[in-house]
Order: sequence, then structure tokens, then C-alpha cells
Amino acid sequence: MNPTRARKRIRELARAGAWDVTEYALGRMIERGVDHADVYRLLVAAPACFATPRKRWRLEGLDGRGDPLTAIVEIRALALVVTVFRGDE
Repeated sequence: MNPTRARKRIRELARAGAWDVTEYALGRMIERGVDHADVYRLLVAAPACFATPRKRWRLEGLDGRGDPLTAIVEIRALALVVTVFRGDE
């Protein structure tokens, strides 16, 4: 799968409500002040998507305040957010 198709699939899954975050990602969200709305916004509107070596996808975009936000996502039967971090980390 190429990045364009992956981003489209992640958007489809998120819009259908087929997305979740791992416990690890939830902990990082709390540490970094990222809420579920920020993650959802990133899943459906990220302008950039890149493949990672572990067959995951790196989405880059902005949170609700306009600050850089990145999520690492696995595509399964749902879009599983593995971790989340700010653009400057």
C-alpha cells in the first residue's frame, strides 16, 4: 500500500468510527495534552502520511490549536493509534 492509499483508508476507518488508541498511546496523549478530538482530527485530515519500517503509518498534521501533531497508526480492521507526539519532540 502506498501512503496516499493508506491515508485514505485511515480516513475511511476513522469516519466510520473504526479507530482506537493503545494504552501506550493513551498515556502519551495524557502526557502531551492531546485529546481524542485532536487524534480524530489528525486521522481524518492529516495532510502528510509516510510509511515506517515497521509497516505502520506516520500521520503528520495539526491539533485543534494549530500545533504540530504526529500519530503512528497501524491499519487493521480498524485504525489503531500506537503513539502520539508533538511535532517538536
